[in-house]
This record gives sequence, structure tokens and C-alpha cells, in this order.
Amino acid sequence: MVTYYLKLKRINMKPRKSPKLVTVVSTEALSKNIQRIVFSADELHSFDENCAGQYIKLLFNQKGGTELPKVSLWSKPSMRTYTIRSFDRANLLMSVDFVVHRDGSVRGLACDWALRAKAGDTITIAGPGNGQVLPTGAQNYLLFGDMTSLPAIAVMLERLSANAVGQAFIQVESESDIQKLAKPLAVEIHWLIANPSSSVLLEAVESIPTSDQIPAIWCACDFNQMRAIRSIVTKWSNFNRELTYFSSYWKPGVTEDGHKALKQQDQQQRA
Repeated sequence: MVTYYLKLKRINMKPRKSPKLVTVVSTEALSKNIQRIVFSADELHSFDENCAGQYIKLLFNQKGGTELPKVSLWSKPSMRTYTIRSFDRANLLMSVDFVVHRDGSVRGLACDWALRAKAGDTITIAGPGNGQVLPTGAQNYLLFGDMTSLPAIAVMLERLSANAVGQAFIQVESESDIQKLAKPLAVEIHWLIANPSSSVLLEAVESIPTSDQIPAIWCACDFNQMRAIRSIVTKWSNFNRELTYFSSYWKPGVTEDGHKALKQQDQQQRA
């Protein structure tokens, strides 16, 4: 994934880029809009035990299926990027949460596949790629995200020190999408229920009072809100670029390939 700022500490792991065929072990509807699929494969033994929060790419053929022909200029697979929610290395089980649209209002390769997937199905993945983690010892933490970045936020909250202080603002589509997340006692989670096209994350940023503390900031959501939030946050008097990460995971009405191109263009404009 291409990002704007990339100054946060990287998880010290070497990406495993050779494609791997994984098998669906189970699939579960966590909510109206989130489907959790658990995968397994012997090849997952090469994944680090702390790879939760890193990302993988799911590979699809030109018809949206998972059977891949020999790669050529005419058969290059389509890839969709997802965060590893959890990984059980002892049992070689990897959980991935998918944002889905059960009413068919939005269609997509990964969404459609996740809805019809069943135990025994297989799919090829690439990765994992290095994830981003929050720096330790920050005075304050501010996290902003929507359902697409909820798995990454959940992992980061789990890994914060017990005495960490901060707030996480998470936009979800319905009350059923709210999850019970492990977190430090002094980190408050604000669940913002709204349509995915709304700007409730931006409104939350605008409502945050000025502070003398220098926060570590992590933001990943739709392209439009990310840019608007970045524009505001970078003007804060206590803004520290070294403690900040911005990324967009999607853009309404744009394919993943189109979104990737927009992110690259945005990065070049900000350079």
C-alpha cells in the first residue's frame, strides 16, 4: 500500500512475497457488514508469530475466480489488500475480516468472494507486507479509521502499553458493527455510526480541543476523508510528522487499481 507519511516504526520482519495457496477453515458473520474468514496452510509456518496487523493480497483471475492460470501479460491476477486480524502460529490459522455488502449494493471481487466462501475453498495470497505500529512512549495517541482499517486499529490497541493514553475514533455503518476491543484503560474508543460516505471522522478531528501534548497520530480511511483530516492535523501546533501516519484504504466508486494510482499521485503532489 502506498502511503503519504511513513515515519512510524516498522515491524521488524522480512516480507514473505512468494504466493501461497490457503484453505478456508471457517467463515463467520461478525455483524451485518463484517465477515471473518479463517485460513490455514502448511506454508503459513513462514509467517512471523506477530504478523497480525500486516497485510496480505488476495489474488483473483480475470473472471473473479480464485483459480489462477500461468501468469502472463494477459492473465495477470487482480489483487485485493487485507489486514491480518490475528495469527495462531501453533495451529497455522490466520483470520481476516472483510467488509461486505450483503444487500448487493456494492460489488467487488473480494467482497463477493467472501460472501460465498465456505470451508474447503482455496485462494492464493501474497505477502505479508510490513505493517505500521505506533511508537512507544508517546504522550498521547489519536487513531482515526473506518471499518476497512478496524482490524489494524484493533491490533494496535492490543499492543499499546497498559499505561497508554489516547482516543480512537472508528466509523462503522451500524450498531452491530461495534466490536469489543482489548485496549489500555486510559484509551477511549468513540464509535461513530454513519453511512460510509459521510464525514464523521473529519467532524471528530475538528472537535478535538487544542493540547500541549504531542500526539502520535494514525489515520486510515477513505481517500477523501484522509486528505481532509491530514490537511487539518498538519496545521496543529503540536503536530510532529515523525509520529504521524496517514493512508487511505479506498475511495468511493473507484477500483483498487484506480485508488492506488490516486494515492501515488497524491504522494507525488505532497513530496
